[in-house]
Amino acid sequence: MAKDHCTDTDPEEVLPDPIDFPDSMKKDSDASDTPQPQFFPSNEHPLLRAKRFFFEIFSGSTFPLTNAFRQLGLATLYPMDSHPNIGGDSHDIINSDVRDRIARLAVSQLIGLCFAAPPCRHYSLCKLTGPGPPPCRDFQNMQGFDTMRAKLEAQESFNILAATLELLELFWIHGSHIALEQPETAMSWSEPIVQAWIQRLGLYLTRVAQCAWVEPKKIA
Repeated sequence: MAKDHCTDTDPEEVLPDPIDFPDSMKKDSDASDTPQPQFFPSNEHPLLRAKRFFFEIFSGSTFPLTNAFRQLGLATLYPMDSHPNIGGDSHDIINSDVRDRIARLAVSQLIGLCFAAPPCRHYSLCKLTGPGPPPCRDFQNMQGFDTMRAKLEAQESFNILAATLELLELFWIHGSHIALEQPETAMSWSEPIVQAWIQRLGLYLTRVAQCAWVEPKKIA
């Protein structure tokens, strides 16, 4: 899914950073410039019938999906991304403190939908076609080619993917809808950890034709 800039909204104008949870959630959510949370009356837990938010992990530097939700009048939390324009190192999902804070947000049951689109990083299939940096693996060598560089690169990308799945499952356990976005041809779908995760949670695949939603000249 391409990350296209769709608004000039200043990141500071978005709802509070979840890294500050739970104190940030105590701020006034009824301000005139703040989208109002939606209600989910089908949920039986009293807290789940109250305010719930959209939360995006790996939003991209301009977080267009979060902005799209805001433009619809839906309540969002400040997105997560280690891009310097978003959160930098304080949003690095590999950092255990960062994961713990997101986990607390998941357990709070305040998230209606958590959407995650972990970057390909060294897993990118584009590296198999060249030119450019050499690939670290292929479909026959999912754990990385037999070199130190390839093994380290493959492990780094695997750690990001594994942390994402762990957090998404925690949101799911606590009543949130979840979504994992990856290109349909990505090798990550063939990862045993991903296959087991899909089967364990009983998830399904939704195919989205990017050209139906993004102008061709804006596709990155």
